Amino acid sequence: MGTSESKLTENAGTPDRCFWLTKECLERAQKRTSLPTRSISPKFHFKQCEYLVDKLRLAVVQMEGYYPLENVVQAKELYVLVDGFRLLYALSREVDSFTQICCKDTWIQAALTMTNVSELVSSVGFNLELMRIAYTLAERFCLADVDGVYNTEVQSVKEKASSDVRTLSTSLNAVLRSGKSSISEQQLAAFILDRLHKRSSASSQSSLSEAVLSLRHGALHQLGKGASATVYGWTWLGAELVVKTFYGEDNEDFSKEVLVLKELSHLNIITFFCFAKGHSTCSIVMEKMDEDLHSLIQRRKESRGPNEPPFHLLEAMDIMLQIGGGMQYLHESRIAHRDLKSLNVLVKCVKAASDWEIEYVRAKVADFGMSKTKLKSMTFSNQTPNMGTTRWIAPELIKLADAESKEEMSECETTVEKYPLKCDIYSFAMVGYEILTGKIPFPNISNPKEVKRLVLKGERPQLPDRCPTRLKNLIKRCWSEDPQKRPAFGDICTELWHMKFCFIAGNGGLLRSSVELSESQMDSLKLFF
Repeated sequence: MGTSESKLTENAGTPDRCFWLTKECLERAQKRTSLPTRSISPKFHFKQCEYLVDKLRLAVVQMEGYYPLENVVQAKELYVLVDGFRLLYALSREVDSFTQICCKDTWIQAALTMTNVSELVSSVGFNLELMRIAYTLAERFCLADVDGVYNTEVQSVKEKASSDVRTLSTSLNAVLRSGKSSISEQQLAAFILDRLHKRSSASSQSSLSEAVLSLRHGALHQLGKGASATVYGWTWLGAELVVKTFYGEDNEDFSKEVLVLKELSHLNIITFFCFAKGHSTCSIVMEKMDEDLHSLIQRRKESRGPNEPPFHLLEAMDIMLQIGGGMQYLHESRIAHRDLKSLNVLVKCVKAASDWEIEYVRAKVADFGMSKTKLKSMTFSNQTPNMGTTRWIAPELIKLADAESKEEMSECETTVEKYPLKCDIYSFAMVGYEILTGKIPFPNISNPKEVKRLVLKGERPQLPDRCPTRLKNLIKRCWSEDPQKRPAFGDICTELWHMKFCFIAGNGGLLRSSVELSESQMDSLKLFF
């Protein structure tokens, strides 16, 4: 590019510096996957590492055509270029981090939390592929094309992941047979093998469960505390984990959460490892995340200023997509979450350089204590609206909780049972409002009863003027009074992916990519800029 590092440092956050740092990440990742010596190349997931590096390389090659940037500023608004190059750098950090973890000497410990990661790999690869396509300014790219590209990437990664699983299994079995391996390495290897093949072995599961039950106070550090459980950080055989401890031997909240979590495996759902029951407590062991989405939003607001949104638009759509993807998986598993809000979404941030703000946010849906797996029994029961949940729950659930007569109760229950998953979609819209504004729904109203009154009256929070019309319309459909009019999460995610593509593509690519859409959608798309 002919730009010195010192000059780039002075222009932190510009497309130039983002691109320069992206190429640095690519160079490091390429060295790891191209060097013949196994000492500094990936110890596992080698083919998936190669896939990510190749996807990043193709995106970088495509975006190099935008230099010098002065030549393209008329084709794309400057802020679109900035957001696009920021996203590219954030994704390059994901690739850099992924390949680096796979190269660790303590590869068994690293593999514990990186066992089944094909969804993460295909997600990053899909993002990079969309960027490559967007920067070619393709003539046509409609909603159906989004699904087509996604399915292609998923299938490609599945094939590579299958090969990686066979290779990793061979390495783990070698550890189990080796007389030089320590007891802890063998325990980890057995546990990872079970997770790798999605099977449950009493011996390996009990090794982690017994370790939890034998914990002493000094081995844990408290991360948070709720009404029924305390969350602790814990290091097991070199792996960073979280222990959520419930009070009482037969805690109902514990039983509900384990019942749901043990059956789930998705990129955007918190990862469950095992559970343990003692005489006075019971615990769930999960992956360690950085913080919840609400805390991240507050942190961003403090650093960016009270009048600025916590996320750039492209980043906001990406986080909404991740939450939507997790919720789509839940709904396809016929599970209703029933308590979706920013406090129940956990995040991990892959940070960029320390002197400026860019971090790729991984979001995962968590806290399944209120979830329902039997969708025909979707009564409101013990989920009583309060200050913590009222702002996010659907109007039909408010009506059910406030019903004064048997007739009203019957009518409300019928609605909820007929559309058991639609309540989560309303809550998702409220989380979207939080992501776009940095505020809780109805931020100026402190009385939960007044919030309920406004919701039942049909009022909703005010979305910001800077929010694109198409995104506004999607959120408004999600919080519709009529559950039947709320879209399914599959449709929500497809539309968000297409919006994200349109935004990256810029004005020219945006208008061309909307040819396949309806006239009303065309009008909405034109208001992106």
